[in-house]
Parts: sequence; structure tokens; C-alpha cells
Amino acid sequence: MTTRAYQQAAEPQTSRDHENETCILLIDPIMVFGEAITGGHYLEVLRLGKQMAMGPAPSYWSLHQSFVSETGFFGAFYRGFNPWGLMQCVKGVPVLFVQNESMYQLQQAGFSESSAEKASGFLGGASIALFVNPMQKVKVTVVACETMNSLSPVQAIQTITQQNGIASLYDGVFAMMMRRSLDWGIRWTISAEAKKFVMEQKRARNESEKLSLFELVACGAT
Repeated sequence: MTTRAYQQAAEPQTSRDHENETCILLIDPIMVFGEAITGGHYLEVLRLGKQMAMGPAPSYWSLHQSFVSETGFFGAFYRGFNPWGLMQCVKGVPVLFVQNESMYQLQQAGFSESSAEKASGFLGGASIALFVNPMQKVKVTVVACETMNSLSPVQAIQTITQQNGIASLYDGVFAMMMRRSLDWGIRWTISAEAKKFVMEQKRARNESEKLSLFELVACGAT
């Protein structure tokens, strides 16, 4: 047995699925960005406008007309998108980092690969709130206030922190942590089960258990 073979035999059976990480790293921001620029962001803007209205909630059409009268159609359609909505397109990056590291540490601690992957999904989801919550806070404020919408990103942050303190950027962070933890935890659990099923099918056909890029994407899309 070669020295390298001894090293491989001695190494703990913990692996970092770099292909899977790359898929998530590339595909998630692209999908979120595509959804946002084709109307997803504006639908959220209309939802926020309706929920934050004082008194009887205005119709979506009246909200749309109000936003368009303030900044024109393009300005209304992408109200609060640059940079706050745009930055949220990469929200999967901190999830991936925390999920990958926590999965590795859990495996080192003796958890099975399947159990570690599922648990790390919940941990990664919770971590996203620390990244997204401040941007969501500013975006909501910009959507709600025409004056804030006209400010630069730096001025908008300064105005909010001066009025309410830096801690206000994390208003509602615990609720968001719970929501995102369940969201991403369920995603990773289903993805892990899908990969397990595909690998069992390949094993039954006496094929290599290594998943192709397409199979990884398909399992992640479930």
C-alpha cells in the first residue's frame, strides 16, 4: 500500500461536495435574479405597499399608479431593487458557507453524512437572516417612503440608523431566522433524500454512485 493509500484509509469519511456547492453557488443567484427582474421584485413591492397602508388598504392598481406617478414606470418596477434587492440575489452564498462548514464539523463529530447534511441545512438557513435582515429592513423603508426612495444607499442607511439606531436593522431577525431555517432545512432534507434515492438506483444497476452535474442539479431542484 502506498503512502497516499495509507493516508486515504486513515482520513475520516467526511467529504465536501464541491460540484454540488458550485451548482448551488451559481444556480441559486441566477434563479433569484431572473425571478426578481421579471416581476417578482415588483410584486413584493406591491405587497409591502398594501400591507403598510394606513386605513383601508388601497387596490394594487391604485398602488401601481401611485408608484408610477412618483418615479415613472421603470423606477416603480424596480423600486428598492438597486442595491437592496440586487444584493439579496446572492443570499445563497452565506447559506452555502455555513451549511458546508457545519456539515463538515458534524461529520467530524460522528454524524452520518445524511444526518449532517439535513441538520446543516437548518443551520445554514438560520444564518441567512443575519445577512438578509438589514437589507430587507432598508428595502421596506425605501418602498414605503418616497423621500427614502430618492436617497442614495449610504444616505438611506444613515437615515435609518440615526432615527432608530443600528440595532433597528435587525428588527424581526429571530422570526426571519426561524422562517429561513425551516425553508432551507426542508430544502436540504428533500435534496439529501433525492440524492440518496438516485445513488441507490445507480448501485442497483451496478453503476458508479458518483452523481453527474445534471443529477446534482435535478436533486437540488426537487
